[in-house]
Amino acid sequence: MKTPSGMSVVEVAAVFTLGVVTAAVGQYLLAQQQPRRAAKPLATPSAPQPVAATSADAALSTEQFSRICSFFGEEGFEKIQNAFVIVIGLGGVGSHAAHMLARSGVRHLRLIDFDNVTLSSLNRHAVATRADVGLSKAQVLKQRLLEIVPQANIEAVPVMFEDAVADELLAGNPTYVLDCIDDVTTKVALLTAASAKSLKVITATSAGAKADPTRIHIGTLHDSVRDNLATKIRYFLKKKGVDASTITTVYSSEKSRCKLLPLDSDQVDNPNQFGNVENFRIRVIPVLGTMPAMFGQSMAAFVLTEIAGSPITPENVAKLGRDQRNKYYQRLQQREKDAGFDSKIAVDKDDMDFIYQEVWKARSSVSGIRCGGFDRMFMSRWRYELPLSPGNIVILTTKEMALMDDKGIEAFGADVVARIDARLQSFGTWDVSA
Repeated sequence: MKTPSGMSVVEVAAVFTLGVVTAAVGQYLLAQQQPRRAAKPLATPSAPQPVAATSADAALSTEQFSRICSFFGEEGFEKIQNAFVIVIGLGGVGSHAAHMLARSGVRHLRLIDFDNVTLSSLNRHAVATRADVGLSKAQVLKQRLLEIVPQANIEAVPVMFEDAVADELLAGNPTYVLDCIDDVTTKVALLTAASAKSLKVITATSAGAKADPTRIHIGTLHDSVRDNLATKIRYFLKKKGVDASTITTVYSSEKSRCKLLPLDSDQVDNPNQFGNVENFRIRVIPVLGTMPAMFGQSMAAFVLTEIAGSPITPENVAKLGRDQRNKYYQRLQQREKDAGFDSKIAVDKDDMDFIYQEVWKARSSVSGIRCGGFDRMFMSRWRYELPLSPGNIVILTTKEMALMDDKGIEAFGADVVARIDARLQSFGTWDVSA
């Protein structure tokens, strides 16, 4: 019997069999070429160990990283390849950050997490599957990343970050440290140690109970708002003498959409029997998997651009919501009217956004207190002898505004007045006649 190609069925079967055998042999030879990697002991973290590469490997690698190399240029990409980055906490945020660092060419990664993959974490983990449930997060991530970038030097360290092992875990002069931990005590320990060692570090606050991607920001820990985790971290870092304004942070300014889930009856009666580690939070926070993924991707983007020498300038201030903008606008109108000026102010609502975000960075012009906290904030004309414009408007707390009304701007002191004047003048003059 002949096939449409003119070959007999036996001939076709023979060719097919030969193809299968050839493919199998090819897979075997490829597997034999893959480097075998033994786990490195915690006490002796190693520098990158170059793996012998064939000309074919080099060609594959060149093509694999061609797009990012062309993005940063050869010099910038070389810096990325030579970087050593530590990622601590390998859940939803950390797994996404680490896997994008590896995909982008970082050759040396140290992945640290004491925990194992759980079934409920699969909604947000970057690479884990059902087959990985119960296995070490660090080892699973290492295995997946080596499948993507076989030449990478990846250390999997399945231990908890604590003061006692901080020196070992942060050894090796890392280019950058990514803090993706979700526990307050452990997070504070890491940030304190990184600060003491003058290491470059970026931290992530809570991605749980949030959903709005447009509310994700990169600023400092001091900038973060509507985040209970950030509030606690700032408090404990201040007690340890660490300045929160020096720590780069990915955070969401969105108001939490839901609360921690309540404990069931067994957990209430025996709280120490649940959770991975004593004193860790055991109540569960609802998570939309896209948010930790975007937090991790944002951290990776920031770190990669920093390492490559092409840093970004993040817009780290939450935008005014419509209701907030209307309140600021109405209060400014009323204040102008009370002061005897025309209530039809020559400032529109787009100007309000500019004043809030760009000029004063969502902070009091006098004290630097963040907007969105416990203090009620107002916009006010700064110098009454000058026309109202974005170049003559400040943000004040209730007390600051009362002090200015009572004693004038001189009540704030010459240094503060000079600083505010200089800030306003830095934006140039405004034509309010149009």
